[in-house]
Amino acid sequence: MRNITKKISDLNEKLDSTSTLSEPRENRFLKYEYRHNSSFKDIQASLGSLGRIKVSTTFPALCTAKVGKAITHLKSVVTVTTVDYHGNPRVSGSDPVLSDLRNEKGEVIESKIKDKNDGTYDILFVPPKAGTYKICIGIFNRPIKGSLYAITVTDHNNPVWKFGVRGTGLEAFKQPLRVVCDQSEEHVYVLDTGNSRVKKIDECGDFVSHIGPD
Repeated sequence: MRNITKKISDLNEKLDSTSTLSEPRENRFLKYEYRHNSSFKDIQASLGSLGRIKVSTTFPALCTAKVGKAITHLKSVVTVTTVDYHGNPRVSGSDPVLSDLRNEKGEVIESKIKDKNDGTYDILFVPPKAGTYKICIGIFNRPIKGSLYAITVTDHNNPVWKFGVRGTGLEAFKQPLRVVCDQSEEHVYVLDTGNSRVKKIDECGDFVSHIGPD
């Protein structure tokens, strides 16, 4: 009986050893270890130096643009104000604002977008001729409120203020040629070649003095 029991035990051991032969000796386990050095922090630092992910809550359908009259051959501005989907003003930039400016013939006029980083954007352009221009403004390839906008371009530029008359008096000009401001922008200097002098005017538009013959 003992002999049979021993043989049965030996046979079970052989059966157990045989079952292990059916199991593969290699494993399909692969793991990336990164805590053994500073590689993970180095990657984070590298990505941080490259930039960051930017998200925006701007809602184009509620955004507006301020359009005024424009003067030929002078830089003109259309200001875009952005808001979020709750109607609250945005205070940051980086939105993909697009503009398509065309004249009456449908010809494209060059325009540039200036991000002011406060939720507003300036669209800058220089109209070459008088007429009615049309500008389409969009954000995320979606039009803003009121787009398409009409811009009236004229040749006449109304003066901000006027100074002097024709003649030789203290406030007179005979042939004004050039106008410059000093660095402090407190004085304006006008070269009057007809009177061979430079007239100095203060920021309020009042005569100060002459440089050259009185």
